[in-house]
Amino acid sequence: MAEEKNKIGEKQISSEEKVWALLGYLWFLCIIPLLLKRDSKFVQHHAKQGLVMALISCFAWVPFFGWFLGIILFAVWIIAVIKTLTGQYWNIPLIGEIVKRIKL
Repeated sequence: MAEEKNKIGEKQISSEEKVWALLGYLWFLCIIPLLLKRDSKFVQHHAKQGLVMALISCFAWVPFFGWFLGIILFAVWIIAVIKTLTGQYWNIPLIGEIVKRIKL
């Protein structure tokens, strides 16, 4: 079966890939798609961003600064989930640059 292509000629993202990528944004569950879906660039991209967000969220317990950070991360998480479910690659500002350096 031939791969479906979108309007700009890129491979369509399957529903299965979207679900795996979504799992990448569920805190440290991002390890699962990082290990099991190594063949999907889409899933790896979102799982790596989820990993960085999970590490940053560990600082959300710090009074005042951490609370502000937590609110920002929650807003970014909502946008990331929407982008993932619509099959879009999205580089989260600052986090996307860190992710480009991660080689797994």
